[in-house]
Amino acid sequence: MVEAQCLAATVLGQVLDGRSLDAELAAAWRRHGALDAHNRAVAQDLAYGTLRFLPRFEALLEALLDKPLKDAQLRALLLVVLYQLERTRAAPHAVVDHAVRTCGVLGLASAKGLVNAVLRNFLRRRTELDAHVQRSEAARYCHPQWWIDRLRAQYPGRYVRALEAGNRHPPLALRVNRRRADAASYLELLARHGIQGEAYGAAAVILDKALPAERIPGLAEGLVSVQDPAAQLAAPLLDLEDGMQVLDACAAPGGSGRRQARAGARQPGAPRARGAGRVRRCRRAGALVGRDAVPAHPARCAVQRLGHRATASRRQVAAARDRCRAIRAHAGRDARGAVADPRQWW
Repeated sequence: MVEAQCLAATVLGQVLDGRSLDAELAAAWRRHGALDAHNRAVAQDLAYGTLRFLPRFEALLEALLDKPLKDAQLRALLLVVLYQLERTRAAPHAVVDHAVRTCGVLGLASAKGLVNAVLRNFLRRRTELDAHVQRSEAARYCHPQWWIDRLRAQYPGRYVRALEAGNRHPPLALRVNRRRADAASYLELLARHGIQGEAYGAAAVILDKALPAERIPGLAEGLVSVQDPAAQLAAPLLDLEDGMQVLDACAAPGGSGRRQARAGARQPGAPRARGAGRVRRCRRAGALVGRDAVPAHPARCAVQRLGHRATASRRQVAAARDRCRAIRAHAGRDARGAVADPRQWW
């Protein structure tokens, strides 16, 4: 547990400093190649979980401290352990004991007494602290306040349900490769492996219980891939036909691209070095379905969307790239913190 806490706190500290969670986890796995599967899974859960409920644990930590912590690494460790105490089934006394020992590993030996006192105080005052945290909407719903305000304005009768749904652990959803099977036949394959699931439409299947990737039939062979059912609706809405070309301005690791490729579309592009890793992932995704699904660099796509030639100037490409970053961040806010009108980005 010490190793998992140490890794999660280190990764969390880097993410809070502005770095990518996926990139920091990948770097951690490279540095600790001998880490066993259990500790790796625990460390990943601690990092993801702490970030998912970060507003709550920040509010809890603020209530537990007399003054803000200056050491970012110590703060990250306490946030991780608060998540572990509240959201996992690990024995509380063991979590606290290991957290104190983790201080030594992280070079925070002088903070052992503080960590022990803060965590034991949390365990004693959980009910009182929970009531305190409920006063803050951001801490109660674990979403940014600007997003809560926007949902309330647009969906006054349903925004609470939407926020609560966003905090639930999502089911494991698969997309069936329609060039090779359909949802009904894949459910039969699952049944032969003793796995239960439910079909949603012709290509989406949701498993009753999440499974490790290596235990999902057909995943490695490209028969199915992991994608949320709602995201699977994007490609059908394009009304694609075989041979059509699609310009994807925000190509990710290839989920929507694979769906488009299965509908017969090809994604043209002129990848730039900055997105080389993303392009490689998309090409591998396209290879799984046997289609040429190569994404264009987002900046080039944006330039074409703006009506410029593909040979746009560096200034135009840079401006378009920044606008793409704003779109992918899903957090277009002005200087006052208000949600910006997406139409202004173009």
